[in-house]
Amino acid sequence: MTDPQHRKPNRKKGLALKGSTGRRRASGVLTEEPSTREELSKAARRRQAIRGRKRISFAVLIAAALILSAVLLSSWLQNRPTPAATSSPPVASVSDSGSSLLAIVVDDDGDATSIALVAASADGPDRVILIYPSLLVTLPGYGENLLSNAPRFGGAELAQVTLANLAGVRVDSVVIWSAVELETAIGQEVLVDLPAAFLVGEGDAEVVVAAAGETLRSPEELARFMIERGTASELDHLQRQGAVWRALLAAVAEDGDLADRLVGAADAVGEARTALVGVATGDPVVTLINAERIEPTGGGEERYQLDGGAAAEFVAEHVPYLRLAEEPRVRIEVLNGNGRIGTTRPVAGRLIDAGYRVVITDNADRDDYQVTRIIAQGRENQEAAVAIRELIGRGDVSIEVRQPSGVVDVTIVVGEDLPAGQG
Repeated sequence: MTDPQHRKPNRKKGLALKGSTGRRRASGVLTEEPSTREELSKAARRRQAIRGRKRISFAVLIAAALILSAVLLSSWLQNRPTPAATSSPPVASVSDSGSSLLAIVVDDDGDATSIALVAASADGPDRVILIYPSLLVTLPGYGENLLSNAPRFGGAELAQVTLANLAGVRVDSVVIWSAVELETAIGQEVLVDLPAAFLVGEGDAEVVVAAAGETLRSPEELARFMIERGTASELDHLQRQGAVWRALLAAVAEDGDLADRLVGAADAVGEARTALVGVATGDPVVTLINAERIEPTGGGEERYQLDGGAAAEFVAEHVPYLRLAEEPRVRIEVLNGNGRIGTTRPVAGRLIDAGYRVVITDNADRDDYQVTRIIAQGRENQEAAVAIRELIGRGDVSIEVRQPSGVVDVTIVVGEDLPAGQG
């Protein structure tokens, strides 16, 4: 008899156990995977399209965020609180000690051939500083031109304000000599040591007018040395002028009457004499201001240029007691907005004397401005603009914030309310 516990279980016919179908479980969810090549290809394309749409959406979001950030930054820059001014009005003269004389010799046309700043101080150093007449500078009221033209265009006043503007140097007095005036003032033979022979051209040859070396020279010769270049370069001509200045200083130290004759035509005789005698009786040094030569093209004349910053450094090193103001000076543009001749020059002169630096004088965009405009080029220059308004006594102050100039700090457009000759 068969034991029932050993009976085999009955199975329905046709019922069988199957192996795995390849389905995978992720997070407890069964996902169907394609099993054919065609299904695999379609799935890959779907996944690629989804990823592409995600990347595009992400890029759009990033671009929108960048645009929004730029808009917010621009709005903040336009409406942020005004910062403290960085371009302040000039500090008054560093020192009121010492004295200076600008001595100029002119030719028959009235152009300067010799320009020297005579500077003396009880604390030293005493200097005679020779300056290139062919220096390209801003002649206040006349624009860019040669320094040699200043006496012819505007006499002693324009020469004084031009040099003061260029180097930030205080000029106490000016004397201008023609050849005859210089000869008369010297009035005696002077011992001069020429560093090189003085040559002039005659046809294709050079003729020796004066040999190198030390010898007594007449007043006529000294005047000629200061005016006529001959075949020498401008630098060599300045070296010859330096020799004449050394001779004159030695003679002044021995003869006080010579000093009186030389400064008799100065605009401020007392200050001129103080400077000349102070240098002559001190420990004088004759030097040349540093300038960069501009190479002539097409056989043109020699020209030199001197950066305002370099000129100010030269003054600070050699005659610090004559500085007009602390550097860097506020840069000013003066424009004629009323069409009258002689409008910008007195304004520029007053600003320069106060320690500003005028870098441009020109005509405005029109000539019917009724009220003078003082425009700060950027918020950082508003304090200087307000100070200028107080200095000249009139004008409307505004601030250029959209496109401020990178060349000047303050622009002045002179209107009808500022008559010619006033500044």
